[in-house]
Amino acid sequence: MMYAYDEMYLKDAQYNLGNMLDFAVYGAGQSLNVFYDLFINSKIARSFAHGSPKYIAGRSGVELVLDLFYELYGDDKGLLQAARDYNDKAISGRSPEFWTGYALAYYQWLSGLSFSHINEIAPIESVLRMYPKYHEMDIQHFVDRMETLRNDKSRISRLKAYRLRLNLSQSELAKRTSIPLKTLQNYEQRLKDINKANVSYMIRLSRALYCNVEDLLE
Repeated sequence: MMYAYDEMYLKDAQYNLGNMLDFAVYGAGQSLNVFYDLFINSKIARSFAHGSPKYIAGRSGVELVLDLFYELYGDDKGLLQAARDYNDKAISGRSPEFWTGYALAYYQWLSGLSFSHINEIAPIESVLRMYPKYHEMDIQHFVDRMETLRNDKSRISRLKAYRLRLNLSQSELAKRTSIPLKTLQNYEQRLKDINKANVSYMIRLSRALYCNVEDLLE
């Protein structure tokens, strides 16, 4: 099996992602949904998912939150003092939000999927709701549940899912991207492998669908 990065970094990655969500909610006063949406669409999330040592091991969860705000807004939005005041000993490692990040980091490492892709399989709030049932179980039970959801979601292609999200018809998408309609239909029906699509096609599709190229891969 091909993992997202070397297993030697896994525990650090799990702890840091869990601590990031914990601090975002309890230290920075952020909505979990809103914050996680910012995260999964950031360069930091993509670097984390690809195993960048800087983010999976070199930055604490608190620092990841600050880095994200610097990336998005150019400053810490007044969170530096909250970071100083944050008492992770009282919360971190015990809150449902911490477990959510801890479990998601494991599943991302195991599956190699982007965080954005995983969020389509199971939105962050639905993972949080798994906490009462799964947090004391072996993490493989959580993985099995995620894989069941993934298989359910995979009945339609990712290209079709993104198109439907924007309420676009196939014809409209073909017109926006200058890609033949029949080609789009073949990709959606998996008659052609989108993973082997022309690079220029993938770039045009990602721009038209407001996503990353990797989000369209099967």
